[in-house]
Amino acid sequence: MRKIFLYLLLFLTVSDLVGSEKIGKYLKNYLELNNNSEPVKVWIYFTDKGDNLERFYLNPELVVSKISLERRRKVLPENNLIDYQDLPVNSNYINQIKDYVLEIKHPSRWFNSISAIVNPNQIYELINFPFIKEIELVERFRKAPEPQTEGDEFPQPPIEVENLTGFNYGSSLTQNQQINVVAVHNTGNYGQGVRICLMDAGFNRLSHEAFQTMNIIATWDFVNNRPYVGDGQGGMGEGSHGTQTLSTIGGFKDGQLIGPAFGATYILAKTENTESETPIEMDNWIRALEWADSIGVDVTSTSLGYLEFDPPYPSYSWMDMNGNTVPITIAADLAVKRGIVVVNSAGNEGYNSTRNTLVAPADGDSVIAVGAVTSSGSRASFSSVGNTVDGRVKPDVMAMGSGVRVASPYSDNGYTSASGTSFSCPLAAGVAALILSENPSLTPMQVRDAMRNTANNASSPNREYGWGILNAFNAVNYFNINFSHTPPNDSTNLNGPYRIAVKITSRLGIDPASVKLYWGRGVIADSILMNEAPGDTFYAFIPGNGQSAVYKYYIQAKTADGQVIKNYPKRAPQELLEFRVGSFASVNVSSGWNLMSIPVQNQNLLLNGVFPDAISNAYFYDGRYISKDTLISGYGFWLKFNSSKNYTISGTPLTGISIPVKAGWNLIGSLNSNIPVYSVISNPSGIISTPFYGYNGGYFNSPQIEKGKGYWVKVSQNGYLILNLNSKSSLNSSNFFNDVPDKLVFKDNSNNQTELYLRNLDFEGELPPVPPSAIFDVRFSNSRVYSENGEDFIQLQGINYPLTVSLSPKSELKVELIDPVLNQVIGRLMPGGSITINELTGNILKIKTVREQISYKLYQNYPNPFNPVTNIKFQIPKQTRVTLKLFNLIGEEIATLIDEQKEEGLYEVKVDMSKISALSSGIIFYQLKTNDYISTKKMIYLK
Repeated sequence: MRKIFLYLLLFLTVSDLVGSEKIGKYLKNYLELNNNSEPVKVWIYFTDKGDNLERFYLNPELVVSKISLERRRKVLPENNLIDYQDLPVNSNYINQIKDYVLEIKHPSRWFNSISAIVNPNQIYELINFPFIKEIELVERFRKAPEPQTEGDEFPQPPIEVENLTGFNYGSSLTQNQQINVVAVHNTGNYGQGVRICLMDAGFNRLSHEAFQTMNIIATWDFVNNRPYVGDGQGGMGEGSHGTQTLSTIGGFKDGQLIGPAFGATYILAKTENTESETPIEMDNWIRALEWADSIGVDVTSTSLGYLEFDPPYPSYSWMDMNGNTVPITIAADLAVKRGIVVVNSAGNEGYNSTRNTLVAPADGDSVIAVGAVTSSGSRASFSSVGNTVDGRVKPDVMAMGSGVRVASPYSDNGYTSASGTSFSCPLAAGVAALILSENPSLTPMQVRDAMRNTANNASSPNREYGWGILNAFNAVNYFNINFSHTPPNDSTNLNGPYRIAVKITSRLGIDPASVKLYWGRGVIADSILMNEAPGDTFYAFIPGNGQSAVYKYYIQAKTADGQVIKNYPKRAPQELLEFRVGSFASVNVSSGWNLMSIPVQNQNLLLNGVFPDAISNAYFYDGRYISKDTLISGYGFWLKFNSSKNYTISGTPLTGISIPVKAGWNLIGSLNSNIPVYSVISNPSGIISTPFYGYNGGYFNSPQIEKGKGYWVKVSQNGYLILNLNSKSSLNSSNFFNDVPDKLVFKDNSNNQTELYLRNLDFEGELPPVPPSAIFDVRFSNSRVYSENGEDFIQLQGINYPLTVSLSPKSELKVELIDPVLNQVIGRLMPGGSITINELTGNILKIKTVREQISYKLYQNYPNPFNPVTNIKFQIPKQTRVTLKLFNLIGEEIATLIDEQKEEGLYEVKVDMSKISALSSGIIFYQLKTNDYISTKKMIYLK
């Protein structure tokens, strides 16, 4: 009897509820069809947002981030960047109802509501609160299954594909090439500066190699209410689908998978619970969208495929695909209103000849709905079709959605293929990001127009293909400013003026007051407003100054609405246009420190004008290093660069010069042509006392004075050095170092290299002054290039460890390397050997040398046993003919490795058995033979 009474009470309560005006349509239907006490998830809508709201309008950053406000400026007036919908839900209202619900879930600013789990009898109590406007059911959608394709779950070898980017797209080339993404990547646009939010079922393998360079700035799991968006750790849901969609848009692994927007910044939201076929609950998605907006997202990509409610909930139908019914569609349009590009899958519901098969929110009038095509460009059979009920063409655009290359969710280096509009959607969202990366000020509707109007069916959009397959390159440039210009070529006119004319066009029009010419001689120093002429042409004049010069310049323009600002060239002012008048010389520089000079005469040799890319001061030498910002012909100087480059320097090329020098070390320059060092004349004669030292990652004895380089030389008294293309010299032309056998070679991780010698030479051997701090330098502590001491110290500077030290094969020495601070032996060098030093306690290395006549010796091969490569070392004490041969067990010769005259020293031979045909596993003998020596050893070949 009590049980019957409870049912009757529940029935009366439900009857009262469904009659209330505060109960929404879908909640009424649910309560009528499900007359039980099971908890239900509802939206609780409030009548207002409370009092004291002015503080939010006065300080919008209390509501959303500064980046979000910047994005909104594209579509909203400055005094209305936030509106009533953006204000937070009244916390006092939430606190008052929290004891009347089972669980509070997500607030929604835009809908002024909060989702909560309640019992039906709690709904009866909630409707009595005066600040509650309505209670409605939170939709729960059944997810349509993705079309299935088979794929390889194991690592695959890279596929070599030629393209200008230098990237190898591997098997992802087709999906990128079909929508012309590679052409955009060729321009250096990878989606940089754009924030993309993916809302999916979680991301279970962010450890995958394709994500290791991805910039992920925020994550949140709206299913389990935590920041971790992977699987496990007590949370519900499985994220393989999110791993695949994320890799489609932004993965990067050369040779395997490259997404269109791999250079973008990512925000990841888990909104779907996949456990036990549990359907998605739309409050997760709406809350995630508001969260991404507050962070400052630019593009959202959602691979949802939902239409029907999960039983026993009442369903939407295709008739509701009108852009104004489903709450997630309304939320999507609200996001677009705030400057966000919303990209969504059209759905996997296939074709119907009489009605649309779209899924929400793809029906939104501001949402970019993406359908799927095969690799050949035909519509995939599963791809949903339009149009919307109110007659709008859907889908908007198409991309590859059949057999798309994706990261495997089951291993960190596996790949597979997947199908569905779930994968055409992130490809299209990646294109939207490329458009915004090129022109950040474009509005969502302009991005949509650029994508639509450049697709391959733009002339006749229809319900199956929409505007057609995307063309990323054309879309990126759709609203661009286009420049057409030819630099002046009157190179003999030193006085000017020089007319600069350019044709500038854009679909958005050009603001004439914005067109400026930025120019300068060698470096940008001035700007001119360009004059407008018929035919979209603008012009200005650059004055001359009567001297040889390299004129550098770029042009800037804005569209009529001020939305797009462009420079020409695109990367100006880092990359500039130029023209030359008068005479010039060219100089090559290397990455890192250069010892160089100016091979021209010119009154205007400012450092930042001649070498604008230099990353250091110019250091000259006058008994000490002096920093200067004006360069001087005839003198050398130190200068550092980030990369190798060729520079053109205006001025009269030097064909001869007389350089004043002082007793001691001097840093001299060069002519505009290479000359041998023996052609340098000194006045007085005979004052040159050292070789000419150049620098190429280390000091070296140079046989010539090379154009554009600087050189150290020591003189015994004040005088002049005369460099002339036709001069003759009394300087001995012999190489001071000749062929020194006892030589140590030092090479660091930046390929800087220096040689030091372990015997006295026939000259003083003093090295030039130590380079400025941090420049690579290795020398004996007495600043000599050689030493015959049994013990000595070597001074190190600017070493990028590890440092490799090698002893020449012809040496008769053994060398012990010691860390003098720790008094520890680092290693011992034999002739032809080398040691790698990973670190040194200080900047001094101690060496001990022992002169010892080497003997004949054949070493055991290594590795042994081997397959198929091994190494054989041997040493000989004098010049002799050497043979090294291989024999089988019965003494038959297999191969001759060496048969030639060899100098004394240590040698090593690499043996590759795979190149010796018809050779089986087993014991092989190798024999070294000279006129005075023979030795045989055995090795084991494992085939």
